[in-house]
Amino acid sequence: MLEHAYKMLTDTNAGKQAMDVEATREAIRQEAPAEDVKNWVYDQLGNVLGQKGIRNGKDRFTPAGIKRSFAQLHNSYTLENLVAAMNAQNARGQDTWGLSASTLMSTATAEYQNLDEVRADKGRLQQMPEEEYKALLEKADDQISDILDKLRRETTPHADNSFEEREILGGILMQAAQGKQTAAAIGKAFAKEGYTIGKDTAQMILNLYKNVAAIPTGYFEAKPQRAVGFDEVRAAILPDNTSSTLIDSLKETGIDVKLYKSRGRCPAHGPAEQGAERPFPAGRAGGTGRAEERPAAGKPGHCGQQRGDGDAGPDDGCDPRCADQPGFH
Repeated sequence: MLEHAYKMLTDTNAGKQAMDVEATREAIRQEAPAEDVKNWVYDQLGNVLGQKGIRNGKDRFTPAGIKRSFAQLHNSYTLENLVAAMNAQNARGQDTWGLSASTLMSTATAEYQNLDEVRADKGRLQQMPEEEYKALLEKADDQISDILDKLRRETTPHADNSFEEREILGGILMQAAQGKQTAAAIGKAFAKEGYTIGKDTAQMILNLYKNVAAIPTGYFEAKPQRAVGFDEVRAAILPDNTSSTLIDSLKETGIDVKLYKSRGRCPAHGPAEQGAERPFPAGRAGGTGRAEERPAAGKPGHCGQQRGDGDAGPDDGCDPRCADQPGFH
């Protein structure tokens, strides 16, 4: 009786029924699994989604004015064609609009040719306070503004108003950053567009590129150079909160799945190093086949705190070589 009275006294719902949110969600998951819901949605959409294909860049109409079919405008939706389409584009500076420190970073930053170059520049991988990061961007934006003002003073305008002229000059600055970053190359990039700039201005632009390229970043981007099939995958090393659907599908293809704790310290190097002993197939990645470099145990920069969502950052990330081995570091 006393227990019942205490429950009524402490009931924040004033005696009203309250929904158990977590239990309701779990009941929905049990009655309507995510995969079943996805399949149902696809069935309902029917032909709304249309055919799958990868745009091949051809004009929608022939020279005679005849509209090309979907098959003529698209390549087959395959992994190989996807990679080919990605490599046909210049990834640096793609999908950016306007000139700013942020957009210039995607173009002016270094392009790495091998893992040694990536490791040599690992100092740029930092998680810095937002205020400090914004201050660096603002400083670079001020440099951009000064350079645009100088360019307008010393060159003949190609547009009738100042806004359009700044847009033109900003576009050339972005294009020049994609090429060889020397004062001479920058001068040639402007000359190609009909602008003659001084050596001191070219040097100012080069300094801007260097300053922007030195701004710390939270990650390095990589673009796949070729399609990699599951026959080349030695093992999948995943956080233990990975969906069972993904894990099961990997195991069905014969891939060895190793899990590590998604919260807490990253396990010591172990099984992934064993996986490094398997060379790539001949003629694929290393000509005659090569084994991945094996890391030294405890090498600085390999492991740190792991995020709960399984995504690794420079300071809290887990090197893929880590797996479920006893002990932490």
